[in-house]
Amino acid sequence: MKSDQIATDLALVRLSGDIGKAQPLPLAPGVAKGDEVLILSYGRDRPEIPSIQSPCLVENQRAGVAVLDCDVTYGLFGAPVTRMIDGAPHIVAVVSAMGKINGQPRAFAAMLDHSLGAVLAAP
Repeated sequence: MKSDQIATDLALVRLSGDIGKAQPLPLAPGVAKGDEVLILSYGRDRPEIPSIQSPCLVENQRAGVAVLDCDVTYGLFGAPVTRMIDGAPHIVAVVSAMGKINGQPRAFAAMLDHSLGAVLAAP
């Protein structure tokens, strides 16, 4: 998958009603190299139990894509990438792909501040 495809690999689900007591996590602009992030997901190998990968480091970010040193597995695509801001988790990106750089596993995430505006503006 090309980086421009990863950067725009976002979708929005609009709910027709309240989902009860669950509170959505706030969104925040991007990440920078060296930031610590966390991925909360339901991987293919554990679909009934959430997994937390933390800390993951942002190795690089460019053109709307964050490269994370997380070793992700199938089923994590679409998982939120969160960063602690003022003591609370904020969603900053969404896992889009996995791969390797120099033989090391990496996660590639679409940064919200790059493409979310276009997604929110869509009808």
